[in-house]
Amino acid sequence: KSKLHIAQQEVYYGQLMNPESPLYNIGGYTIFKGSVDVSQFKQVIEGLSDVFDVFNIKFDFTENEPAFYISDFPEKVFIDELDFSSEWEPRKKASEWMQNQFNIAFDLKEEKLYKYTLIKIGKDEYWWFVCFHHLITDGFGFAIKVDYVINQYENFIKGEEGSEVQYPSYLDATQKSFEYINSEQC
Repeated sequence: KSKLHIAQQEVYYGQLMNPESPLYNIGGYTIFKGSVDVSQFKQVIEGLSDVFDVFNIKFDFTENEPAFYISDFPEKVFIDELDFSSEWEPRKKASEWMQNQFNIAFDLKEEKLYKYTLIKIGKDEYWWFVCFHHLITDGFGFAIKVDYVINQYENFIKGEEGSEVQYPSYLDATQKSFEYINSEQC
């Protein structure tokens, strides 16, 4: 087990003080126009836990200080699907739905501190909704994950191999932060 990253401890305690607040929700959505291979897109999403260790974090809230560990058995990342294509104003309905999702606080004791949803707007338009709790990613991490998914999906469309890029590890970043704090430099 490891302590939370120093930057995330403030997020954790802030959420505990106000558990109904969605203040620590971050995310957005990406619009896909044209034909979308939903099955392949979902496959890319489901495989994220093999690339990013944040999807394998399990939190331990039994001690006075929050701790986490990385599960040795990655679970597929879950992505939900919604279809607003038959609604009168599908973009408006999807926007309202997404805003409502951003306004719902994550329960820290839940296993999953993210929400992924592929929303069908029309025959040739999908929106990919992404919402994370700030405990498992920040704006930079969010952008990296979105970029990875889009690149992997585009590679599939082009018939090319996916990238073998190594991404920063949450566990490594946490350990380095504590090494720095305990060093003579600090």
